[in-house]
Amino acid sequence: MARLVLITGGATGIGAASAREAARAGYAVAINYRTQEERAARLVDELRAGGASALAVRGDVTRPDDVERCFDESSTWASSMG
Repeated sequence: MARLVLITGGATGIGAASAREAARAGYAVAINYRTQEERAARLVDELRAGGASALAVRGDVTRPDDVERCFDESSTWASSMG
């Protein structure tokens, strides 16, 4: 499995900066967002254009079921990369 980081609030601000840094360090990056779908998609495109593996995952971290689903989607995606 690829080294994976899931960044909550990763579409903007400190989260986006962290996603960029993790991508530069060789991590597959899953970007969690709740409402910033367009920004998350743009960041995924930016990271992929730079050669990184990136995924946007919608979820509200105040909801335990969403948190579990975000982890499941991210880890399944990372596992599929080999």
